[in-house]
Amino acid sequence: MVSFIRHYKDSTVVTMSVCTGAYLLGSAGLLDHHKATTHFFVADDFGETFPDVTLVKEVRYVDEGNIITTSGVTSGIDGALHLVERYSGDKMAGMVARGMQYFPHREEAWPIPAAGMKFQRDAHAMNHLDTSASDVVCGMPMVDKKINAEYKGKTYYFCAETCKKAFLKKPEKYIK
Repeated sequence: MVSFIRHYKDSTVVTMSVCTGAYLLGSAGLLDHHKATTHFFVADDFGETFPDVTLVKEVRYVDEGNIITTSGVTSGIDGALHLVERYSGDKMAGMVARGMQYFPHREEAWPIPAAGMKFQRDAHAMNHLDTSASDVVCGMPMVDKKINAEYKGKTYYFCAETCKKAFLKKPEKYIK
């Protein structure tokens, strides 16, 4: 997926990520020296993983011209409506939003995770199929024990094959 993004980066008018998709854009280098956002739950990890990216919190999307990143899943709606407005005007964006019964907004205080919930890349917990554990590549919960890889005598689990492939290309990048 990352090589696909790199390959087509110069041929797109706009590239937009939704939620933790910002990790893919960051891994492809598209966000270096740009502002970006991602899901609030992984934001601190994202900032540490991509120090050349200026992380913007408390927003639903960040527009850097040809790159738009959105925070959570529903923030993708705000990013998409922003694009409708850019290319078709605010009247059209308003019509689309009303048709969806949706009120778009740009800034929003991010929620505070429930007590005891803290994102962490915990490979040990993944090995014991702790459903609260996260994929070491993107931070999403590991849900299918069949998607795994062995590295230095340990088994790592992933949310999807794309994360597994990214891990296998450069595992040392994801294990701290």
